[in-house]
Amino acid sequence: MPHRITKYRRESKKRKLEKRANLLFTSIGVALFLLTVFVSFELYMKDDFKQSNVYKEYKNVQVPSSRVCMSTDKIKVNQTIPIEVNGEMYYACCNKCQRRLEVNYNKNRYATDPYSGNSIPKFNAYIRLKENAGGKVLYFQSEENFQKYLSQN
Repeated sequence: MPHRITKYRRESKKRKLEKRANLLFTSIGVALFLLTVFVSFELYMKDDFKQSNVYKEYKNVQVPSSRVCMSTDKIKVNQTIPIEVNGEMYYACCNKCQRRLEVNYNKNRYATDPYSGNSIPKFNAYIRLKENAGGKVLYFQSEENFQKYLSQN
């Protein structure tokens, strides 16, 4: 009889240990999953969320030059890099765009006013967010040209 009791106790202890181990591994798995979800949000979704807030912020107002990458013509969440070329201040989002602005003068430093069709320097343009265009901006010669453009569209 004592032999059966000790065998039963050993099996009972073994089952308890297995349950604890299963609980521990399940808890670690859930924690790793939650950590992965959090890191993914921080890396990928957070910027999209910030970007949509920036779109809302500048939906109906002039966009400051310093918030626009003048190489990609997109509004940016983070601060842009100021670049002075021949006394004119341009802005880029990264080193690659900075090089584009410094090297390719006509393509990246000038834009076409959508109302007048004139080529204008981006550094002193009236900038507005283009609707439903993923953060793209339009450069106008003046606020007056923007108002005329709005009345046509």
